Order: sequence, then C-alpha cells, then structure tokens
Amino acid sequence: MNLPFQVRRQGQEIRSLQPGGAADRAGLRPGDVLLRLGENDLYSRDDLRDLLHVSRPGEEVEVRFVRSGKQT
Repeated sequence: MNLPFQVRRQGQEIRSLQPGGAADRAGLRPGDVLLRLGENDLYSRDDLRDLLHVSRPGEEVEVRFVRSGKQT
C-alpha cells in the first residue's frame, strides 16, 4: 500500500550517558526511550539534536520517557 504520508514512531532510545552529565544527574538510564522534551515530541535523532542545540546549559526541561515499558 502506498500511503501519502509517513508513519513516524515516537521516541529516541538512550544508548549511553556521559557520567555526571545532565541526563545522568536527572536519573535517566541507558535503555530509556525519550518521548518528549518540554513541549516537543521526539521522532528522530535530528529532533533531539535540534532541541539540545537550542537549550541553555542549566535550563530545566520536563522530560517524558519510557523505562521498562512504563511511561513517566
């Protein structure tokens, strides 16, 4: 079937963390799947990169993610 739109799977899996970095200090772990940063859903590495690029060091951002099948 040729659909006129692309289905996009939401989320970006964390494969590794920088020890002592912001994600580590926030309690994220390898294997967590990031769904949303602030008001923005994540669908690709580019989405994540772009959002991190415009955020300021020390800025607090609400994060939605899945860990072990449970969304937080």
